[in-house]
Amino acid sequence: MATIRRTYTNQELSFLAAIHEDPSDDTSRLVYADWLEDNTQPEQAEFIRVQCKTAKSVDAWVDCGYTARERGLLRKFGARWRGHALMARGRVSKYGSLWFKRFHRGLPDAECYLSNHAFCVEQARQTLEVIPPHYQLLVLMNVYPGPYSDDATPLLNLPVFERAQRVHIRALGSSPLGLPTAGGPPEVTLADEVVDAAIEIFRSRKMLYVQFGPVSPEAKERIKAKLSPNVPTITPASV
Repeated sequence: MATIRRTYTNQELSFLAAIHEDPSDDTSRLVYADWLEDNTQPEQAEFIRVQCKTAKSVDAWVDCGYTARERGLLRKFGARWRGHALMARGRVSKYGSLWFKRFHRGLPDAECYLSNHAFCVEQARQTLEVIPPHYQLLVLMNVYPGPYSDDATPLLNLPVFERAQRVHIRALGSSPLGLPTAGGPPEVTLADEVVDAAIEIFRSRKMLYVQFGPVSPEAKERIKAKLSPNVPTITPASV
């Protein structure tokens, strides 16, 4: 696939920074749409408005598919709006940890996979050098046990989490490489110290949501009391 590189004006970068600063507020997205329409990009402006309207009718993070109008616009302009050299399977990082997924509320989404293995940590450090400014980011962090795994708690301070609008943290059973695979290891209860670190780090940030894998009943109560009042959270039943 041919490389498609986007360029940004300083004004456009300021609009994108405002969107990332408070991703749950569509005001900045609609202001950006107005600017795009005033700067000869009415199709992208329409796309952002349509997706923001659709998101209000369903849970903000649910993939509800594209409307007919969205699909029509994406067929014509999707490659330009992605604005990056996308590999055949959607990968946008040569390190294999960052993947384009879909458009969400007008902007493209990427997912970054991270685990508490040293080579995955290095991939996460590289992510911010690769991801374009107009991309939204979901970080999926898998916590594995075993002698080849590092302490997961310090990883939550990596800069990639500051860039993320959505975070999913879960604990899994042992795996040779620590990468998500079909039919992979089952989820286990996430350690309380990882939950508590996440609460302290994310409670003051504006995010779409923080999702946890299974946690202890006590940790679930702490999430509800300390994090949920400020950030939408998802916590399944304990295992």
